[in-house]
Amino acid sequence: MSPVFANKVTRKDFELPPEGPVWATLKEVKDLGTVRDSYGNDRPKVLFTWETDLTDSEGNQIKVFERLTNTLHIKGRLGPRIKDLTGVLPDEEADYNLTTLEGNRAQLMIKHNDASDGRTFANIAAVIRQPKNQVVEANKVAEADPTKRIIKAIKRRQEEERSQMDEEHGDAWEPDDNELSVPF
Repeated sequence: MSPVFANKVTRKDFELPPEGPVWATLKEVKDLGTVRDSYGNDRPKVLFTWETDLTDSEGNQIKVFERLTNTLHIKGRLGPRIKDLTGVLPDEEADYNLTTLEGNRAQLMIKHNDASDGRTFANIAAVIRQPKNQVVEANKVAEADPTKRIIKAIKRRQEEERSQMDEEHGDAWEPDDNELSVPF
């Protein structure tokens, strides 16, 4: 009899949106049912699936997922999140149809967090609803690391300044030894 092996788990590295403000649409609200938290308590959870206006290297919309405890208690995150999207804090004593939130546009403040296993997650630190009658530019291409984009822009500007100086003065400027010394 030949052995039967289970396939190993392979994880796909998803492209994350950059840290900072990102426009997104709430595409789906899903009831996850009861989920055990890290303290061993069973809690009702919902999953918000946000689709950002950014695309990854394959042309797919970058998504951000947010798990919330399904309670409207003021100390929970769901009630304030509904207020972020609608402008009105829902009544704790009444049921609220979460699917009515689907399709809402908002600006998400993304914060990257590193897990102990080395993975990085894009978490939502804040949500600001889209003002009425405001048009938002869509389908920007996300870069894997916004710091690299900034460094490239600085290097590009420095090269432009050097080439401009070469055109004006003929030779590239070189500092004298006296100019390199710091007086303190």
